[in-house]
Amino acid sequence: MNTSEHPKPKVAHLLANWRWTERSEPVADLVAAERKEGAESILICGTPNLSKSPRSVVSESAKKGLQPVTLEMEKHLRFWSALRDVPRLAETFRAHDTEVINCHMPNAHMLGVLAKGIVKGKPILVRTSYSARGPDNKLRSRLLLKSATDGLVVISDRAKREAVENFRIPPSRVNVIEPGIDLERFDKSLTKAQARALFGLGEGDFVVGMASRMQPKRRLELLLDGAAELRERIPNLKLFLVGKGDMNRIVKEPAERMGISDMLVLPGYCEDERLVAAFRAMDVLYFPVGGTDESCRTLREALACGCPVIGGNTGFIPELIKDGKNGLLVDLSVPAAQEAITRLHAEPQRLQAMAERAYADSRQRFSLSYQANSNLMFYQRLKAYRALPQQKPTLSRKAIALLGLSAFMAMNELGVF
Repeated sequence: MNTSEHPKPKVAHLLANWRWTERSEPVADLVAAERKEGAESILICGTPNLSKSPRSVVSESAKKGLQPVTLEMEKHLRFWSALRDVPRLAETFRAHDTEVINCHMPNAHMLGVLAKGIVKGKPILVRTSYSARGPDNKLRSRLLLKSATDGLVVISDRAKREAVENFRIPPSRVNVIEPGIDLERFDKSLTKAQARALFGLGEGDFVVGMASRMQPKRRLELLLDGAAELRERIPNLKLFLVGKGDMNRIVKEPAERMGISDMLVLPGYCEDERLVAAFRAMDVLYFPVGGTDESCRTLREALACGCPVIGGNTGFIPELIKDGKNGLLVDLSVPAAQEAITRLHAEPQRLQAMAERAYADSRQRFSLSYQANSNLMFYQRLKAYRALPQQKPTLSRKAIALLGLSAFMAMNELGVF
């Protein structure tokens, strides 16, 4: 993919949050990747609240070479906060000479539309959705997407189909672009033996991992409930559960009742190099359902480390797992989990082939450079559409701003938000 023949746009990415979350990191990664491709991209986010958390978008983005512009940028709509942010956003767009506004969360979308309405030059406005089914179909989304948004980025073909149907957006203005990850960090430079030594795992162990918050909705019981029977088939089986949460109620107490406590390896929450080591230590990751991050970043990171995945046949997971190639897709049941684990243990050559395929496929599919260039090309296409003669009359910038502000004030008073 090559965008070198076109001038790179000036892009303002809006993130309605100050916390470093599963949504913040992909946005910061995209901004940094666009800058590497020559775009003048900036990140606008919330002001850190160090009394609540030392980790913020500002502090973590600085490690990626970014200096975000900070406003209030609340995650949820707050009337007085928005009233202060909109003119400040507009002034930031003017100073930056912004050509493209990319909004990454619902409230950022609202603020971006209102600020765009009072800025000259008509910047293109793009909404990026990370949901497996695209943006929600609430009144606010319908108003913004139908009347004040030039393009929509979604993560799957299903999300694109639903967006076209729900919001009557022309298919040419909806682009499927999967989020990228830092492939230089998630690699195979650490050997499996080295990784296992860090966690006290043996080279002869068959290690089935999970990496998630320990809570009921992540369906850990699908793995735990079948473990005693699995041990009869796989004596060297270890359950390597990475994460934090209600460990006693969700993991330790059930394991003690079932007599499988000795099979558990519990390293706690892992991040950075320790998370990479955790994925490298696994023979396979069991990932039945996604969490709050519907783009399944954990699953993509595991694949990038060369770790095959047994994934539940639900949500965004089937978009990432090529059944029989880089992992297996299974129903959400204990027998299905048992059968998949038993099969992979019995076929080590096949498991190794899946590991190699997982690693190779991720090099292109999850490349931040590929994602950045896909976005830059989409911006160029939208600018070309803007230059075409309009088939229908459109609202003026001032009218859009007034309409949006009136609607948002009224809905706020009614408690819609």
